[in-house]
Amino acid sequence: MDVSPVGMERSAPEAVWPPGFLDPDAVLDLHLLKGFVTDDLMSMEDVRTTLAAVGPLSQVGPNLRVAVDGGYRQDVRQKLIDSEPPDGNRWLEHWAEGLFGDQPFYVVVNELEVFNPVLVRRIARLLWPLVEAHSGWFGGLSMALLMGRDGYTSFGVHRDPDCRWNLQFHVGPSSKTTLVWADGTLDDSTSAERLAVDPLLPKAAAFELAPGDLFVLPCRRMHAARYDDLAVTLVASMKVESERSLAEAAFHRLLDANGDRKGAGPLPLGRSLLGANPMLDPGLDGEGLASAMESERLRRWSNLGMIARKAGRLPAIPEILGLTFVISDPFPVCARVLADGRRWIAARGHTLTLAGDDDVDSLVERLNAGERVRAGGDLAPRALLLLAFLIGHQAVHEAGTERVSGSEP
Repeated sequence: MDVSPVGMERSAPEAVWPPGFLDPDAVLDLHLLKGFVTDDLMSMEDVRTTLAAVGPLSQVGPNLRVAVDGGYRQDVRQKLIDSEPPDGNRWLEHWAEGLFGDQPFYVVVNELEVFNPVLVRRIARLLWPLVEAHSGWFGGLSMALLMGRDGYTSFGVHRDPDCRWNLQFHVGPSSKTTLVWADGTLDDSTSAERLAVDPLLPKAAAFELAPGDLFVLPCRRMHAARYDDLAVTLVASMKVESERSLAEAAFHRLLDANGDRKGAGPLPLGRSLLGANPMLDPGLDGEGLASAMESERLRRWSNLGMIARKAGRLPAIPEILGLTFVISDPFPVCARVLADGRRWIAARGHTLTLAGDDDVDSLVERLNAGERVRAGGDLAPRALLLLAFLIGHQAVHEAGTERVSGSEP
């Protein structure tokens, strides 16, 4: 079966990663890539833009934490929300001095909505080959901005609660130290525990990250961080789910689509996820399930693993004629060419299948490339139908209007 995901390869990220890095075994290892983070990927201006967005976004809520001299400070947190990062050279140093003086501090901004959508899309495109290299098991993308000058962070020694790849893009201006404990060197602990660092140092491997370095931390590794001087790190985390989890989700969607299980609860699969199953009709055989797993992976990626928005009203074609639309960064429009030639489209977690033609393919490619598309004129009827679907699900918005991003529960 011909399966062609569309819209992922625009920035040719394979050329960015070192030779052999995308090998399925290699991506599961620790990596320290020196000088990987260029200004084209993430700059101090991206840091300033992110901090400037904290105030206007009320939903940042508990996802903004501020610790000063070892204790959480609600008053300083509010002061940060109300502040505006200055312009000019050494703006970060001046901004931090105004908020924290000479006290040690630590700030965590853990809310995808805060980040510039262009930056998120840049990171997402970079990470797409990693998703493919790990058999495409993808459960979600999250991003956090970590900034401090407080020695070991308040997280202590910990492992993340989910199976995640943590990619630490260290921006600077100073270096930081990441400590990692190999599996089996510490007594097993739950993800909620935070262990004191000093007694465990003899068993740790220390990695110094200079400005511009990228550190790749595989799933479930115990780790800690130390910021002696003012520095900022962007952490992009990809949640990894098992093949079984992806197969079960795809299997249930197939059954629901065929009307076999409406309203039924979860149905566990047998030992052979892709083998024959007496419950399956010819459309739900092993090949059909494999295809559905590919669709499920792309459906999740189209919304970066976030909870899909509720379906909006799809506009009638006459309502949109003459208007110009652009993609709602950072979310890609994903497409597959099915065996029968139809196009399967995923946008913001919602899907559409329609008869395929070059006009549909061209519209997807133009939108993912960031082009502005005018409804009417050169758009054929099927392309207009797809555009209305994308508008209704907020995957595109009218050019010149405020972007639509994020998700709602």
